[in-house]
Amino acid sequence: PIHGLRIGEYKSILSQSRFTFAPEGVHVESYRLSEALEVSSIPIVSCDDYFQGLFGEGHPIPCVNIWSWSELDALMNEIEGTGSYTLQVQEWWSGYKGNLRDRFKRLFDQGLVL
Repeated sequence: PIHGLRIGEYKSILSQSRFTFAPEGVHVESYRLSEALEVSSIPIVSCDDYFQGLFGEGHPIPCVNIWSWSELDALMNEIEGTGSYTLQVQEWWSGYKGNLRDRFKRLFDQGLVL
């Protein structure tokens, strides 16, 4: 169990969540970010240049400057107003993973392992 939850329970709760808060942990990125993306929950991260570098220009992952309920509430309400946002994030995530896979395959095929 992870903090009292079995992995299946955790994934079930996460997959039923429209949003998942994914603040930085020891590093800027946390496991919760990819876990949320994998179950089609919209992660909310800290506004940080790290994510721009990691995901590139135009990624749809919403961010906050300050982890306050008022900022989070305003952001979630804004996203709720766009009914297709979850689909947009899902499509982006699928494409991002496909591009990563292709990039690693090319590097591997060229004999360059990083």
